[in-house]
Amino acid sequence: MAGTAFDVYKVFVQDTAHISDRRQTMNNIYLSVNAILLGALAVLVQQGHLTSFLFLTVEVFVSLAGLIIAAQWRALIATYKNLLGLRYEMLEQIEATLELPDIAKIYTLEHKRSEELKASKTSKKLYGYSDIEKRLPGIFQSFYIVGLVLLVLATFAARTGLFTLLEQHIPLPHFS
Repeated sequence: MAGTAFDVYKVFVQDTAHISDRRQTMNNIYLSVNAILLGALAVLVQQGHLTSFLFLTVEVFVSLAGLIIAAQWRALIATYKNLLGLRYEMLEQIEATLELPDIAKIYTLEHKRSEELKASKTSKKLYGYSDIEKRLPGIFQSFYIVGLVLLVLATFAARTGLFTLLEQHIPLPHFS
């Protein structure tokens, strides 16, 4: 029986590692896509010189696509966090049934240590990988929202001659 339980344990460990690897690959893909979209926005702004409504329209669509992609990324992070959390709980349960020395029950030890750090008054708040990674989509969403607002305002100011009016009273830098 112990051999069977240990075989199940090994399969769960391997499967959990594969899920964790898929999560990292997913993060790399979404990070790359968002970096490409922000780069595309920078090129569009530079090429459009803030005077073209056509460029502004494309910039709006790229920003909206980025917002949607970042929202999907955030949802997938939550899904992977829940899935891996369930796996870790299952691994702890299997470890409880195995006749292993305590030092070999790594998932139980990690969970126990994590709980000790959370309860400690002297410890800084413990952040898991998911807690840190779920902030990245929000950062990109902020870039898209702030960038979009600034683009609309700057295009309006350029099209209405507000920059020229301001330049008469305040020296503005010229970018080429």
